[in-house]
Amino acid sequence: MKYVYLLSAVNDPYHKLLKNVSDGGDLHDSHLHCGKFDTSKIIIKILSILLFIIFSFYPHKGITSNLNTFNIPNNSNSNCKKISSYNEIDTLTYFKEIGDKSIMKKFPKKWNISVYQATSHNDSINERKFYKITNYYKSIKGIKIKNIHNYRKILGKGQIVSLDLIHRFFKNEKIYEYIKSIKSIENDEGLPSIITSIDILVFKDNKIHNKLNIYYEKNYSYAVSYKLGYFDKNGVLYYKIFETDEVETLYIKESKDYLLFDGNI
Repeated sequence: MKYVYLLSAVNDPYHKLLKNVSDGGDLHDSHLHCGKFDTSKIIIKILSILLFIIFSFYPHKGITSNLNTFNIPNNSNSNCKKISSYNEIDTLTYFKEIGDKSIMKKFPKKWNISVYQATSHNDSINERKFYKITNYYKSIKGIKIKNIHNYRKILGKGQIVSLDLIHRFFKNEKIYEYIKSIKSIENDEGLPSIITSIDILVFKDNKIHNKLNIYYEKNYSYAVSYKLGYFDKNGVLYYKIFETDEVETLYIKESKDYLLFDGNI
């Protein structure tokens, strides 16, 4: 806008008269000496430029009028955290992927892992592949959540030992949180079991709306149960269930789940 004004000013007949006095222009000849010089027009033009500059840098309220705040459980010492978000258009079109995509490959029904007897070459390959995948989920970390009270009912039985926020985003007036938790729970024999999980939590109107489990490792004294999932950008969860003990690893089943942007499963 500033440049348009300057160009129009140059083409203005009156402005053409305001040439440098030293070059013998019309201002020197026709205005100063002929008494036709009108200072009011100069003042008006200067004021218009000043007003334009002021309004160019003035913050307009309309820019932030579409912002709302939503209260959700968070990792601070307070119970809720306010997150600013636009309530008209959500630009996010895909979910954040999480999990090991190689879980979608084929696995044998079982393979031997016993250290007390010889294992085949294929068993060794399968165990190395399986170990690499499970180790990936163990390596996932996030921001430590200090106030775990809000998540106790959501995550179910057991004492929360550790809680991490991996990812969080807003969509369709809902909050999506990727959470990694480690819980301690007593089994039927009174012995402690450690359960590590990764879940996607969906909050609506400050309440839990849905929960999708991506991964778990249930470590008992005699065996370990695994759910290994890959959650893709379209909201499709591919997962497989395994059980392993001191002798062998069993591939139990595979299945799919879906999470929609409306928060439903």
